Amino acid sequence: MKMKTIPALSLTLIMALNASAYDMVVGTNHFDVVFENASTPSTLQDFIVADVQRCYEAWGTNVEIRASRATTHVMRIYPPVFMGPYYLEDPSVQRRSIYVPKDIVTNSVGQLSLIVPSTLIQKYADGLDFKTNHLVQVQAADAFVDFLSSPEFANVTSNQVSNYILYKDLPPQGYLENGDSFVKDLSDQMYFRPSILGFTYSDRGPDATNLWVFVPVIPRIRTAMSSFDVFPAIWHDGKWKFSFWDATE
Repeated sequence: MKMKTIPALSLTLIMALNASAYDMVVGTNHFDVVFENASTPSTLQDFIVADVQRCYEAWGTNVEIRASRATTHVMRIYPPVFMGPYYLEDPSVQRRSIYVPKDIVTNSVGQLSLIVPSTLIQKYADGLDFKTNHLVQVQAADAFVDFLSSPEFANVTSNQVSNYILYKDLPPQGYLENGDSFVKDLSDQMYFRPSILGFTYSDRGPDATNLWVFVPVIPRIRTAMSSFDVFPAIWHDGKWKFSFWDATE
């Protein structure tokens, strides 16, 4: 990971914010965490920090931290191999994104601090409510990713593959005939537990309202062209399934 020296900046270019007790780890770097809205409840702060840390634990080795001459921050975390880190707001609108905090400021005691903007704090407040009301689905998403990442997934048979994949209008015979290739393709990827920001509702899917989650993914064997992406999964028949609803086999 690269970190460039911060240039000399006047105090008018550095946002001074109160220090916190948090320690955000990004690769080998440690940052304090500050919140643009100082009245953010401590329970929500803890929730946000845990979720952001989850993201950077997955992506931290793929970022570069560089100095910035912006008036709002002194450094920024740059991901060089993928466009993010982000989560899409809606699976049907690919360009609307929610960006995980990445701007670095200095707090009131001179520590480099990751700042969480007010707009994102509100999204996380909504996310905390969502987790409270959908704990089963949130925990199941983690378990789904853990299983896909385990060696056991490679042993899933064609008879079982419909428990993990959903295609629109694909008949049962299609899963049987293509199950081995589906499992192989999915086994070639590395998956990471999703952020709470990755959950969203959409009318895409078999029901009028469908719950989706975006799972971060990157090829297991990486090349210079490898990049992070997200696979959409849909809550269907009481379980998570990867789904490309508009795709064919």
